[in-house]
Amino acid sequence: MRASIPPSALYALAAAGHLSPAALARALALLDVPPGTAAWRRFLDRLLGLLGALLLVAAAVFFIAANWSGLSRFAQFALLQAALLGAVLFAARRGLDGWGGRGALLAAALLLGPLLALLGQTYQTGADPWELFASWAALITPWALAGCFAPLWLVWLALLDLAVLLYFGEARGLPPEFLFLGHPNGGLVALHAAVLVGWEYAAVRGVGWLAGRYGPRLIATLLLADLTLLALWRVLDFGRAGGDWALPVWALALAALYGAYRHWRRDLYLLALGCAAGIVVITAALGRQLFTHHLDAGGLLLLGLVVIGLSAGAGAWLRALARETPHDAD
Repeated sequence: MRASIPPSALYALAAAGHLSPAALARALALLDVPPGTAAWRRFLDRLLGLLGALLLVAAAVFFIAANWSGLSRFAQFALLQAALLGAVLFAARRGLDGWGGRGALLAAALLLGPLLALLGQTYQTGADPWELFASWAALITPWALAGCFAPLWLVWLALLDLAVLLYFGEARGLPPEFLFLGHPNGGLVALHAAVLVGWEYAAVRGVGWLAGRYGPRLIATLLLADLTLLALWRVLDFGRAGGDWALPVWALALAALYGAYRHWRRDLYLLALGCAAGIVVITAALGRQLFTHHLDAGGLLLLGLVVIGLSAGAGAWLRALARETPHDAD
């Protein structure tokens, strides 16, 4: 079984005299550092498989769009169903242990959406837009469970995000374009927090296909963006968005992020993201006070100095952490 210790930890042990040059070289070889032929082959196989699946979906979409007006309803359904069935059969034939089968399953999940949209358009089901994305996510859930493929789960999360955004938008009577321009949404906070905790817990419990860091980093970025947006709406007093709980929850989230990714599983990217969120909210709060009391050139200078000071302090702290022995996997 391959070790999960990062190469930087081995270099730190060697610098401290705990590993001889021969032991360091042997340990790096076991970790494929620098990557050997087999490691590059695995990487290219995964990359090209994923790109191939995405290009097949794009080709199907453009082909259908170019010929859509000249096709009958029967031909439209047949074309989409044939593409979907072909992807599913290819995944079943290749198996879900390799990237080829998983990529085909991802393509099938993406093709299901246009088929649902065509179904609703043809038979005028009267479903709201959020129901389309919610149904799409629900229907691909068994595939996501069977595929054990992180990109497929991220697609599932993106569909749920759209469903939640559109649902709350309709409940508030907001136009769709306003939702995607920064209206805060507590439902997304709960969704992203639950998914992030579940992902990290499963990774710690040894679920290998969730061991990569790009998934948790993306979800944590979305979660922190949600909370920071809610905090900004509260600080800048844009109505009652976020309510009185926005700032306390934002502060608790930053504290939890610090505890989790500083002491439990160090992740400099997420710590840097937390610093950026703190700087943004502090700057917004200070700027609002300055504008309230007739901002002048001195106030602008003070605001700029605060931003520079906070950024420099955060950078120095992150550099100090980077020099320590890391505990996270890249």
